Amino acid sequence: MAVFGLILAAIFILSACWNNDGAANASKSLSRDSTIASAELTDRDQTMIYAMSDHAFVFNFNLTKEYEEATVWLEKYENGQLSHDSGSSMSSKVEGEGMIIFSTSSVSPDSGQEHFKMYLGAESGGGGLSFIQDISMIDEEGPITLRETIVNEKVPISEEDMVLASTVIEWSDSVSSIPPDFYEDVEGNLSMIEEYDIVYLLRARFD
Repeated sequence: MAVFGLILAAIFILSACWNNDGAANASKSLSRDSTIASAELTDRDQTMIYAMSDHAFVFNFNLTKEYEEATVWLEKYENGQLSHDSGSSMSSKVEGEGMIIFSTSSVSPDSGQEHFKMYLGAESGGGGLSFIQDISMIDEEGPITLRETIVNEKVPISEEDMVLASTVIEWSDSVSSIPPDFYEDVEGNLSMIEEYDIVYLLRARFD
């Protein structure tokens, strides 16, 4: 039930976009390239989403007939090593316009746990999931968190795995952004994130 509210919010936002654009936009989408971009949310959209989370990444995608399925998953790295408790993944049949939402919220103050919720859906339907991750408490001061959207402007979708967003968690006085070159070859550039305590990558693939 924890993810039910997020699904309702996503359906509401998608429905509003669809009704505003009309069927004419649907026919045009078939002639355009498949793309994905960070969503431009209205104040009402943000109110709905942030009522259920502390932070959220939201992406809109537009698919041609070339793609029929999308998969979204979370990877967790600790000092550059892929963690055994990386987050869950989900897949869905998709077509036309759709949305990906990934949100986080603290389970409770000082719990050291984060509640993650994920939604993936399109005109053809969708669904969501939720899971809890333990964030080890290294000291009493708590961590510094840096969240970055990697896919901001509209970019073409390819068959390669994409990094949509990242979250860095550091137990230190400051935290710096991950070098942009890292995202060009995640598996080949893991040495670039060895200095970070925890890195979460939100990833997606379209098939």
